[in-house]
Amino acid sequence: MKETVAIEEPKIARFLFTSQTAAYLWLVARIWLGYQALHAGWEKVTGTESGWHWAFTSQSWLRSSGGLKGFAGFALTQSKGPHAAVNHGWYAAFLRWIQHSGGFLAPIIAIGEVAIGVALIIGLFTGLAAFFAGMLTVSFGLAGVAGVNPVFFVIEVMLILAWRNAGYYGLDRVRAHGPGNAVAARKGLSPCTAGDSRRSLTRRTTSRGGLATGPLRSSLHHLLLTTRQPLPEPSASPTPVAK
Repeated sequence: MKETVAIEEPKIARFLFTSQTAAYLWLVARIWLGYQALHAGWEKVTGTESGWHWAFTSQSWLRSSGGLKGFAGFALTQSKGPHAAVNHGWYAAFLRWIQHSGGFLAPIIAIGEVAIGVALIIGLFTGLAAFFAGMLTVSFGLAGVAGVNPVFFVIEVMLILAWRNAGYYGLDRVRAHGPGNAVAARKGLSPCTAGDSRRSLTRRTTSRGGLATGPLRSSLHHLLLTTRQPLPEPSASPTPVAK
């Protein structure tokens, strides 16, 4: 016997993280965040500052690790004292490793920021891009850089939670359903990433015996399945008959 208990999400969560209407909000958020990441990454790739430049200088993180090592060295100057900006010994040790041996991470970080920015702007693998953006934000925060990083991190966490509809107005919908189905979804003819006309995706689950237990709105519910198996009854062995 299988018993299904449906724990429904709050209405505000359903609206923010599954509805097509809220996808407009995430469109603005991811384009703004993507622009910031793309601009920061492009400055590292070109080795320039203040604006968009196409010249690759000697300060480019693709050519030199001086920028990354200089950042780590500056952060280490703030790792002393009771109220140090770098307040974790293990992260200070990581920064010292970067300063001496982690220069190979410079091009990875620069290209990674550009890739994250592009992915967020075009809405491709939005949740994954927001996750890696959050990792970079946390890394900069642990190095003592505050600034707008707390704002970035809040938006990144929200985009991760809204992975189902954050890329609805982007390539995530095309990736999930193909160009033809994306057009049909926009016209309301088929379900899409953000939900169908009822703002939900449905699926059918089957029991062990192969019988459908009914449609479950997987995008709106967390399912807790509890299985209670009856104890097997002891089988009576046949009594031999004397001849």
